Amino acid sequence: MAARAWMRNGSAAMLAMGIGVATAHAGLESAGTRAASFLTQGASPAVLGMGGAALGLARDVNGASVNPASLAWVGETQAVVGHAQLADQTGLEWASLAGRLGATATRYGLSAHYRNDGNITGRDANNRATEDVLAQSLALAVQLAQPLGSYATVGGAAKYVGEHVGTAHGNGLAFDAGVQMRFGMLGLGIAGQNFGGGMRWQGSRWRMPASLGLGAALDHEASGLRLALDVNLPSTYQRDLRLGTEWRLRDKLALRGGWRQLLGSAAEEGLNGPSLGLGLKAGSFWFDYAFVLAEAGASTHRVGLQLRPGDSLRSRTPAGAARSASKSRPTATADQHHQE
Repeated sequence: MAARAWMRNGSAAMLAMGIGVATAHAGLESAGTRAASFLTQGASPAVLGMGGAALGLARDVNGASVNPASLAWVGETQAVVGHAQLADQTGLEWASLAGRLGATATRYGLSAHYRNDGNITGRDANNRATEDVLAQSLALAVQLAQPLGSYATVGGAAKYVGEHVGTAHGNGLAFDAGVQMRFGMLGLGIAGQNFGGGMRWQGSRWRMPASLGLGAALDHEASGLRLALDVNLPSTYQRDLRLGTEWRLRDKLALRGGWRQLLGSAAEEGLNGPSLGLGLKAGSFWFDYAFVLAEAGASTHRVGLQLRPGDSLRSRTPAGAARSASKSRPTATADQHHQE
């Protein structure tokens, strides 16, 4: 009875998410009309090494970068920092911290994205070069997630976003929300990113690059094999399909691969293509690397360093969490099903 009730609640939450965010979805005609485009470039190399497919995977702090509901599977405090050298030779930095909120079942997350676009040569009314100006962007997010019994999790985030070009600047808010459900090997997820809010730029209001994503995943813990498939509906560009796989060896090594395909695009579209990733554990640290194909066939290299004291890369499936919890306590609560 309780399991069926949680299943109904989780399904209703996923449906509500789909309806609510889809109303904000726009077509390709809105491309180029949004602010804060750096928010769409992804952050975690552990996720991007799988082609960016992670909406249905019960992950660690890395998964919260695409679905805040992933935070509800975090059992202990985790921290991660990442760096990317993008195809246009600009840099993207990322940092995130996540853990349990006191003695409650609620999880929190704090994250920061910083994009350095470098110096841009200013031009006067006659198109003559003037002084160079620095362009940079920043996003700060607060995330919260909650387990719903043994099968579902929900999460949300609020972001402050700022963009600066010389003395000109824009500031605004954006919001994320997500749901995950897990039944044995099968995981399902839905998430909306960067919707609502907006940015004020020199007296004009610009919308954020909202996106709705749906994902499914298979996680076979015994073999260490994971498969994930996501469909994304961004408001600023074409819809895309993302496929990813990961194989873990004794929680010491992770090999990843993925593919991104724009739906309805030409075969030579520069954004279509593969990604590769690698994860290595050393003590309480995980090093992650991703090679991602970017625009016009160029590539980017992304690296990340994650601190996970007393934890492994093992999936947080409800069955695995229940076994671990039963070793330390005689009875398992609904929250214990979301800890290792």
